[in-house]
Amino acid sequence: MDHSHMDHSHMDHSHMDHSQMHHGGTEGGCTMNMLWNLNPTNICIITDKWRITDSFTSLLLSLLAITLIAAGLELFKARVAAYENWAKKQMEAQPKARRSAIQARVDVIRAVSYGVQVFYGYMAMLISMTYNAWVLVALSVGHAVGYWTWRLEQSAVMEGTCCE
Repeated sequence: MDHSHMDHSHMDHSHMDHSQMHHGGTEGGCTMNMLWNLNPTNICIITDKWRITDSFTSLLLSLLAITLIAAGLELFKARVAAYENWAKKQMEAQPKARRSAIQARVDVIRAVSYGVQVFYGYMAMLISMTYNAWVLVALSVGHAVGYWTWRLEQSAVMEGTCCE
């Protein structure tokens, strides 16, 4: 159907406010606030099945889960870095004739690991797109705690390895 001949220039859309959109069609459904906010009620995290209700327990458990998700991403990154260091040492210990077969396996594992990291990162980004301060703080705390717990140690190991 061709609508190119229709003139919509006379329509005024300035009265429409899309800063707070409700999804799900029913009262008490998901609230999608497109502005920075502190209201944790009825926020859906990634899916409508994970909704923070108006209970303190729901908020607390969701923030804890978000913190663990972010820390888990840092743990995964640390494990990938540890694997890469291990694989490099294994490659150096092998005769040159065997290195290409090992390198092919390492490349597949690295590529899959990279894909998982990208997916994980996009999930964290989708969580952050709630624009909710509580959720963003939980993500930031999770990343910081995860980095502190797993990646600082990894960084120290990497510094020691380069100087040997």
